[in-house]
Amino acid sequence: MKNIIAERVIHNGMVRVGLWFPYDTELIRITKGLPDPLWSSRMKCWHIPDTPDFISLLLKAFYGKSYIDYTALKPNLVEKIKAKKEEEQRKITVKTRGMDNPELHPLSEKGRGDIEKYRR
Repeated sequence: MKNIIAERVIHNGMVRVGLWFPYDTELIRITKGLPDPLWSSRMKCWHIPDTPDFISLLLKAFYGKSYIDYTALKPNLVEKIKAKKEEEQRKITVKTRGMDNPELHPLSEKGRGDIEKYRR
């Protein structure tokens, strides 16, 4: 039996469900029968809207044709992804604006001189 991996993705700012499977005309035909299926050449997968009933829709559409692995579709996954990106951005901001951090002390003239000497 063929395998399909289903995961939540963010495509062009929209939350969708990506479907990854090897090229198979029958699976593609079934996928095209789902509501609003789109092919992403960037992600190399088909994706459909993230609706409350999409799991039952997938199970019904691919019944007897394919096994659907939807273990990655845990609740709040999108929120975790967004929180992780925000945390990474915050870390980058703190690193680039080091002087704004109250825990860091201003660099002394000798320290600046040492850095310039190192750079040369």
